[in-house]
Amino acid sequence: MKRAAHRIVWKVVGATLLFAACEEERGQGGEITIRNDILDKEYNVVVVDQVIAGQALKPFRRALHPGESVSLPYKKISELRFSRRYAEFSRVYLVQCPEDVDKKILMKLIDVHLNRLSGGCALVRRGKQRSGSIEWEDN
Repeated sequence: MKRAAHRIVWKVVGATLLFAACEEERGQGGEITIRNDILDKEYNVVVVDQVIAGQALKPFRRALHPGESVSLPYKKISELRFSRRYAEFSRVYLVQCPEDVDKKILMKLIDVHLNRLSGGCALVRRGKQRSGSIEWEDN
């Protein structure tokens, strides 16, 4: 009987830890972290070059090499632009987020590309940039 009670207790503890690990962390105004997890040997740099927060374009540009990450220094971010350079073009992504998000969000380029973003964020445009002009794809 005592052994069965211990099993039940451990199952409850295990389930509680599992649910706690899956819960999104909350923070005032939200926090967005960008991580480059690209494993390609070439064309593996992700550039975040446009951040709109509080309805204003903020001064921010960061190139992330594989394994690097950056937490954006702004709150109430509503839009981000990412790019990844290839031999003949750059792929460009525009992401929008609700300004009132109160969760910590981690974005990886594969999640942006596949539109599997958390916190209410979504990929709204994708395109190819050649010679300074962007050719947007139909959604």
